[in-house]
Amino acid sequence: MSKEQLMANVVRAALVQATWTGDTESMLAKHEEHAREAARRGARVIGFQEVFNAPTSARSRIPGTTAGPSPCPTGRPSAGCGNWPARPAW
Repeated sequence: MSKEQLMANVVRAALVQATWTGDTESMLAKHEEHAREAARRGARVIGFQEVFNAPTSARSRIPGTTAGPSPCPTGRPSAGCGNWPARPAW
């Protein structure tokens, strides 16, 4: 196969993972800027993080918890966290 034939099968993709800016409008603008930059660089497919326009996570929906990861009960993630409570059924 020639280089041209191989390149015809290539689809350039981009992934976006961005920090929360504080409001939905600026998050949309930030992601639009990332999308335009990805397109300028040749991306034909762009994947955005889920719920990128609001400060939310699955953990924020569980009463008594806050958004973000919980600490490992052992204090040593490398030792394993097998004694975490079972994940709730949503």
